[in-house]
Amino acid sequence: MATAAKKKRLEVDGEGEKGKGSMEDSGSGNNQGVHSSRASDSSKMKVKVLCFSNCKPTFSSKGGLQYGGGKLRLVRFRNDISYDDLRDKMFSLFGEEIGEIRYYLPGHGLVSLITDEDVENMMEEFHELNSKIGPQIFKVFVEFDGYFL
Repeated sequence: MATAAKKKRLEVDGEGEKGKGSMEDSGSGNNQGVHSSRASDSSKMKVKVLCFSNCKPTFSSKGGLQYGGGKLRLVRFRNDISYDDLRDKMFSLFGEEIGEIRYYLPGHGLVSLITDEDVENMMEEFHELNSKIGPQIFKVFVEFDGYFL
């Protein structure tokens, strides 16, 4: 069980650290995460997302997601966040003009977020994975204008 200090840290929006080395995801999402806050109004529910910047995601020969380096932030988003608000949040986190935002959908690879509907679909996938295999933390990759991932 998490200590009070660890629990408090998980509840703080925008916690993160500089990424080190390389990590690999087996492809089923990270089920070690804590599910977002529960609320009677589902639009107020928050989703935890790992946000990566300045790293190049690749896939291993076994199909697992690999990523290393760059900045890593653990952030909570409202379930009903718009695409524009998501971009604004990324800008406030990383302080650079955002080019492209993509998320990792286990079993399907990287999916681009371009519209409000894309963000809604990401949230639906998040909740579907939570109901099928337990608490998840989605992985979002941010590309800055002028940088190519």
